[in-house]
Amino acid sequence: MNGNISNNIFKIKEFAESFFKGNFAAHDFSHTIRVFHLSEKIGREENADMEILLTSALLHDIGRSQAGDHAENSIKIAEKILKELNFLEEKTEKIIYAISVHRYTKGKIPETLEAKILQDADRIDALGAVGIMRTFAYGNRNLYNTCDPFFETKRELNDKCYALDHFYKKLLKLPKLMHTKTGKKIAKEREKFMLKFLDELRKEI
Repeated sequence: MNGNISNNIFKIKEFAESFFKGNFAAHDFSHTIRVFHLSEKIGREENADMEILLTSALLHDIGRSQAGDHAENSIKIAEKILKELNFLEEKTEKIIYAISVHRYTKGKIPETLEAKILQDADRIDALGAVGIMRTFAYGNRNLYNTCDPFFETKRELNDKCYALDHFYKKLLKLPKLMHTKTGKKIAKEREKFMLKFLDELRKEI
């Protein structure tokens, strides 16, 4: 990256961090930084526009501290800072688009390369060792259903009540949803680790 881009990224990073004070562990600023580094790694392999990608990564969750749809909140905040930094309209549109489609719950399939990478990176951070930590840090949930931890009776999964259910309701589905070759590779590696953890957990309980 050239000097101007690096300077902008530094300013955006500082600005973004100021919005995360008090956020819960699963989506604190450390999540944003991990998504940033994953995006950087994938983006270099996939020949993405790094300014668009890294800016999107830093701003994708910036609206989480506000009530309502965090992606929509993030877009509004991002538009202001990008205007202040005199981003080109074309780049601003691509950054806003990437932020708008990153959420898993919206089920949107991104069209631009940078949006695909951001979505991959955001989902990869829910996998592996970090993904396990985030799962058990999220909310005030029971660890697992003591009668049927691994839903062998085909009970209805309830990840609002049981943390372990979240692995089967969402997390283990993520590797198949990756868009990029690099993202798929990283996701598969993390999935293997997660499956080993679940195997060990099954033995212990």
